[in-house]
Amino acid sequence: MIIQQSKAYTSSQVVHFVDLKKEISTGVSAVLSSFTRAAQAKELSKSPYNYGMFSIIAHKHPVIAEQTAYGYAYGMEQPLVDYSHGVNDVRYTMTGEAVTPESTAWFNQISDRVQTEKFTLYESEKAKGTSAADILDKIISFMDQQPEKYLQLVNWQQLSGR
Repeated sequence: MIIQQSKAYTSSQVVHFVDLKKEISTGVSAVLSSFTRAAQAKELSKSPYNYGMFSIIAHKHPVIAEQTAYGYAYGMEQPLVDYSHGVNDVRYTMTGEAVTPESTAWFNQISDRVQTEKFTLYESEKAKGTSAADILDKIISFMDQQPEKYLQLVNWQQLSGR
Protein backbone atom coordinates (compact mmCIF):
# COMPACT_ATOMS: atom_id res chain seq x y z
CA MET A 1 0.00 0.00 0.00
CA ILE A 2 1.28 3.47 -0.91
CA ILE A 3 0.32 6.43 1.26
CA GLN A 4 0.21 9.89 -0.29
CA GLN A 5 -1.20 13.04 1.31
CA SER A 6 -2.84 10.92 3.98
CA LYS A 7 -4.74 8.86 1.37
CA ALA A 8 -4.08 5.17 0.94
CA TYR A 9 -3.88 3.67 -2.55
CA THR A 10 -3.63 0.03 -3.46
CA SER A 11 -1.04 -1.17 -5.95
CA SER A 12 -3.70 -1.69 -8.61
CA GLN A 13 -4.92 1.90 -8.14
CA VAL A 14 -1.37 3.18 -8.54
CA VAL A 15 -0.95 1.14 -11.74
CA HIS A 16 -4.28 2.55 -12.98
CA PHE A 17 -3.12 6.12 -12.23
CA VAL A 18 0.21 5.53 -14.00
CA ASP A 19 -1.59 4.09 -17.05
CA LEU A 20 -4.04 7.01 -17.01
CA LYS A 21 -1.15 9.50 -16.81
CA LYS A 22 0.53 7.81 -19.82
CA GLU A 23 -2.74 7.90 -21.76
CA ILE A 24 -3.27 11.59 -20.98
CA SER A 25 0.35 12.41 -21.82
CA THR A 26 0.10 10.56 -25.14
CA GLY A 27 -3.16 12.36 -25.94
CA VAL A 28 -1.67 15.77 -25.14
CA SER A 29 1.39 14.98 -27.27
CA ALA A 30 -0.85 13.94 -30.15
CA VAL A 31 -2.87 17.16 -29.87
CA LEU A 32 0.27 19.31 -29.69
CA SER A 33 1.73 17.44 -32.66
CA SER A 34 -1.52 18.02 -34.53
CA PHE A 35 -1.37 21.76 -33.74
CA THR A 36 2.26 21.87 -34.91
CA ARG A 37 1.38 20.15 -38.19
CA ALA A 38 -1.59 22.48 -38.63
CA ALA A 39 0.61 25.54 -38.02
CA GLN A 40 3.17 24.26 -40.54
CA ALA A 41 0.43 23.59 -43.09
CA LYS A 42 -0.96 27.09 -42.54
CA GLU A 43 2.52 28.60 -42.99
CA LEU A 44 3.03 26.56 -46.17
CA SER A 45 -0.35 27.59 -47.57
CA LYS A 46 0.45 31.30 -47.03
CA SER A 47 3.87 30.99 -48.59
CA PRO A 48 4.49 31.79 -52.26
CA TYR A 49 7.14 29.04 -52.04
CA ASN A 50 5.63 25.58 -52.30
CA TYR A 51 8.85 23.79 -51.48
CA GLY A 52 8.42 22.87 -47.80
CA MET A 53 9.48 24.27 -44.47
CA PHE A 54 13.19 24.40 -45.38
CA SER A 55 12.36 26.76 -48.22
CA ILE A 56 10.26 28.99 -45.99
CA ILE A 57 13.08 29.18 -43.46
CA ALA A 58 15.64 29.81 -46.21
CA HIS A 59 13.66 32.76 -47.57
CA LYS A 60 13.64 34.32 -44.10
CA HIS A 61 17.29 33.61 -43.20
CA PRO A 62 19.93 34.16 -45.92
CA VAL A 63 22.76 32.44 -44.01
CA ILE A 64 20.67 29.32 -43.56
CA ALA A 65 19.66 29.55 -47.22
CA GLU A 66 23.29 29.60 -48.31
CA GLN A 67 24.23 26.63 -46.16
CA THR A 68 21.16 24.62 -47.14
CA ALA A 69 21.41 25.28 -50.88
CA TYR A 70 25.09 24.32 -50.84
CA GLY A 71 24.33 21.19 -48.81
CA TYR A 72 21.56 20.14 -51.17
CA ALA A 73 23.76 20.76 -54.21
CA TYR A 74 26.86 19.00 -52.96
CA GLY A 75 25.34 16.48 -50.57
CA MET A 76 25.08 12.92 -51.81
CA GLU A 77 21.73 11.25 -51.28
CA GLN A 78 22.07 7.69 -50.11
CA PRO A 79 19.36 5.07 -49.90
CA LEU A 80 18.18 4.24 -46.41
CA VAL A 81 18.83 0.56 -45.76
CA ASP A 82 17.62 -1.81 -43.08
CA TYR A 83 20.00 -4.42 -41.66
CA SER A 84 17.61 -5.61 -38.95
CA HIS A 85 17.03 -8.93 -40.75
CA GLY A 86 20.76 -9.66 -40.87
CA VAL A 87 23.54 -8.84 -43.29
CA ASN A 88 22.27 -11.42 -45.77
CA ASP A 89 18.82 -9.82 -45.96
CA VAL A 90 19.43 -6.10 -46.40
CA ARG A 91 16.35 -4.15 -47.48
CA TYR A 92 15.59 -0.60 -48.50
CA THR A 93 13.97 1.00 -45.48
CA MET A 94 11.35 3.03 -47.32
CA THR A 95 10.17 0.34 -49.76
CA GLY A 96 11.02 -2.95 -48.05
CA GLU A 97 12.60 -4.22 -51.27
CA ALA A 98 15.72 -6.37 -51.05
CA VAL A 99 18.99 -4.63 -51.88
CA THR A 100 20.40 -6.44 -54.91
CA PRO A 101 23.33 -5.78 -57.25
CA GLU A 102 20.79 -4.70 -59.89
CA SER A 103 18.95 -2.28 -57.57
CA THR A 104 22.27 -0.87 -56.36
CA ALA A 105 23.44 -0.33 -59.95
CA TRP A 106 20.13 1.36 -60.84
CA PHE A 107 20.35 3.64 -57.80
CA ASN A 108 23.98 4.55 -58.48
CA GLN A 109 23.21 5.38 -62.13
CA ILE A 110 20.34 7.69 -61.16
CA SER A 111 22.27 9.17 -58.24
CA ASP A 112 25.33 10.00 -60.38
CA ARG A 113 23.16 11.79 -62.94
CA VAL A 114 21.19 13.65 -60.27
CA GLN A 115 24.35 14.73 -58.46
CA THR A 116 25.96 16.06 -61.63
CA GLU A 117 22.84 18.00 -62.55
CA LYS A 118 22.53 19.47 -59.04
CA PHE A 119 26.16 20.68 -59.16
CA THR A 120 25.55 22.26 -62.55
CA LEU A 121 22.30 23.88 -61.47
CA TYR A 122 23.84 25.30 -58.28
CA GLU A 123 26.95 26.68 -59.98
CA SER A 124 25.08 28.18 -62.95
CA GLU A 125 22.54 29.90 -60.67
CA LYS A 126 25.31 31.22 -58.39
CA ALA A 127 27.06 32.65 -61.48
CA LYS A 128 23.81 34.45 -62.45
CA GLY A 129 23.54 35.98 -58.97
CA THR A 130 20.41 34.03 -58.01
CA SER A 131 19.70 34.20 -54.28
CA ALA A 132 20.57 31.11 -52.25
CA ALA A 133 16.92 30.69 -51.23
CA ASP A 134 15.83 30.69 -54.88
CA ILE A 135 18.61 28.24 -55.74
CA LEU A 136 17.34 25.98 -52.97
CA ASP A 137 13.83 26.14 -54.45
CA LYS A 138 15.21 25.23 -57.87
CA ILE A 139 17.11 22.25 -56.45
CA ILE A 140 14.02 21.07 -54.59
CA SER A 141 11.95 21.47 -57.77
CA PHE A 142 14.58 19.54 -59.74
CA MET A 143 14.60 16.75 -57.15
CA ASP A 144 10.80 16.58 -57.17
CA GLN A 145 11.01 15.60 -60.85
CA GLN A 146 13.18 12.53 -60.22
CA PRO A 147 11.81 8.97 -60.41
CA GLU A 148 9.43 8.21 -57.55
CA LYS A 149 11.36 5.11 -56.54
CA TYR A 150 14.58 7.13 -56.22
CA LEU A 151 12.80 9.71 -54.08
CA GLN A 152 11.42 6.97 -51.85
CA LEU A 153 14.80 5.31 -51.42
CA VAL A 154 16.44 8.54 -50.25
CA ASN A 155 13.39 9.55 -48.16
CA TRP A 156 13.02 12.76 -50.15
CA GLN A 157 9.80 13.78 -48.44
CA GLN A 158 11.65 14.19 -45.16
CA LEU A 159 14.80 15.61 -46.76
CA SER A 160 12.74 18.29 -48.48
CA GLY A 161 11.09 19.39 -45.23
CA ARG A 162 7.57 18.43 -46.17
